[in-house]
Amino acid sequence: MCSVQGCNGIANQDLGRAYSGNGIYTYGVAPGFVLTDMTQSEFDHDPTLRQRLINEILYGEAAPAEEIANAICFFASGLATHATGQTLDVNGASYVR
Repeated sequence: MCSVQGCNGIANQDLGRAYSGNGIYTYGVAPGFVLTDMTQSEFDHDPTLRQRLINEILYGEAAPAEEIANAICFFASGLATHATGQTLDVNGASYVR
């Protein structure tokens, strides 16, 4: 997973450099652990899993899916065109660049 995110980050940067002059902006969102129906299903199978994962998140809880959507909406809003080529980590400080 980390190598894929790393490649996506590099591709995002390269695309930002290549196309921002044409008004095409690229952004990345790198979520950490997100609460979804699928993760809830995993918690139901392994009651200790939730706490083990949350212990890795300095913020102390996983992100609701809406927070990931909010980050995407922010970039899509056009309010941060000079952030083109950037990747926003939404992970509760479990990983800080």
